[in-house]
Amino acid sequence: MDTAELVVSIVTVVAASIYSHSQRRIAVRAAEAAERAADEARRAADEARRSADAEEEATRIEQERRADELADAERRRVVFRLRPLGKDNHALHHSGTDSAYGVHVDIGDLDSAGRQTDFDEIPPGLDHLLYLSQGFETATTHIVVSWHLRPDRSDSQQSVKLLIV
Repeated sequence: MDTAELVVSIVTVVAASIYSHSQRRIAVRAAEAAERAADEARRAADEARRSADAEEEATRIEQERRADELADAERRRVVFRLRPLGKDNHALHHSGTDSAYGVHVDIGDLDSAGRQTDFDEIPPGLDHLLYLSQGFETATTHIVVSWHLRPDRSDSQQSVKLLIV
């Protein structure tokens, strides 16, 4: 082999070595970039899951709030209160938003002096005078008012206990 061939061979080996080392560095950088991209994809997926979970939680909270709102509106449809007017006279007041139908006032062992305790309809804002006399032998401390929300009374009867004060 002559000197020129030797120099060309040495240069080729050196160039191949440099090229190989350069390719290895490029491959390492590419692998590191791929790892960073995979980490970023995992973080993005985690963030998407957290976002979806937060959205699901917000939806659940909104549904619960709406259910509470509807239940509260339902409770306000018929609201009875018993107000003392003096002695044995009381006013049964309906402060709700809808009429109550088939209203019955269970007075237990109280004396009503023959006054009405059953009503076909009590519209909102109306007072009914009740005479509720507690004798010495009377154990009743409250009355029970029951009613229906539908005029045909096809719904289930609702009731409330009201303390006699």
